[in-house]
Amino acid sequence: MILEDNIITMKVADGVTITHEGEPVEEMVLFDGENRPNVEHADLEWFIDTRGDRHGIRLYNKDNPKADAFDGFPAYSIDPDWHLKARFVPHSDSISVTLDNVIGEEIERFSPGTIEFEAGGERQAVLAFEASSGLFIMFSDETNKTETYHSGRYMIIPFPDDKNKTIIDFNKAYNPPCAFSRYTTCQLPRLKTV
Repeated sequence: MILEDNIITMKVADGVTITHEGEPVEEMVLFDGENRPNVEHADLEWFIDTRGDRHGIRLYNKDNPKADAFDGFPAYSIDPDWHLKARFVPHSDSISVTLDNVIGEEIERFSPGTIEFEAGGERQAVLAFEASSGLFIMFSDETNKTETYHSGRYMIIPFPDDKNKTIIDFNKAYNPPCAFSRYTTCQLPRLKTV
C-alpha cells in the first residue's frame, strides 16, 4: 500500500491474485478521499476505513465457522409500547456536534435537528444525525447497566414527513459494532435520554 497526498494505492505482488468486482487487478486506488472500493483475495474481502486523518483496513473473512454458526443476537420481545410517534425539530442553524468514540477520539458530525417524543410520561429528546437511509440516533438508557451494551445503542428512523412527523421505534434499536469487536471505533451517545 502506498499513501500519497491522502490517496491510498495498492500494488499487488507478483503471484498474488487480488480481484475487484470479479476482475483481477495489479494496481488500484483503494481510497481517493471519497471512494473506497472492496477488493478480494480468496475468502478475504477488505476496504480502506478512515477515521479523521488515520487509515486502516476493514477485513472480512467469508470462510468463518464462528460466523456461519451464529444464530442471532439476544433481543427483547417486540413491544408495541416502544413504537412511538415523534417530531423532528430542525436546528435553526446547521450545527456540528463533537462526539467521542470508544478509543477516545473526538469526531465532528452534522446534526440537522432533534427528535422529540414521549416515553414513560415524560418528554424526551435525542440528537439526530444524517444517514443515507434515514436519521441516525444514538442513545443510552437504564438497560445499559445490566442488560444491553454499556455504551448505548443505535437506530435508524424514517426521515420526517412534510409536517416533521416521524416514528421512533425502540424495538429496532441495535448494538453498535463495538459491542462485538474491540477492533471498531463506535461513536458514543452524549447523554442518557430514555
